[in-house]
Amino acid sequence: MGRNGSQVFEGIQRAVVDNVKAERAELSQSFVRNLSAASAQVQQSAVQNLNAEHARVEQGAVVSARAREAHLKGSAAVNLVAGSVSAEECRVVFLLSPSVTGNVRAVVTPAVAFAFGAGYFVARRILGGFLRPGKG
Repeated sequence: MGRNGSQVFEGIQRAVVDNVKAERAELSQSFVRNLSAASAQVQQSAVQNLNAEHARVEQGAVVSARAREAHLKGSAAVNLVAGSVSAEECRVVFLLSPSVTGNVRAVVTPAVAFAFGAGYFVARRILGGFLRPGKG
């Protein structure tokens, strides 16, 4: 057992698993709903929720990931929050990281989110004047 009561190493190959909690986890051609590890390596696998200090995803898919360091290669993610991201040929819908290197395509970045928010506020102010019932 590890420091926090989890297994020290968990290796999963060609399996469907609900929860994995380990100091170090390696997935290959598998699906895991919740993965929590200090170090996670995901290869040709899918993970719904990933929480790790160090995460490496190669030719995989992640719905939601939180990591201090994330390395992605040929992968996709819906929501990625990381202290630093390095990527090669990756696609991410929502990306939040102060440090991004490599080739990653983010659909919604903080700048885009701010622009959408500002546009919504302005449109609401303009349309608000037209939609108010007339006086008198």
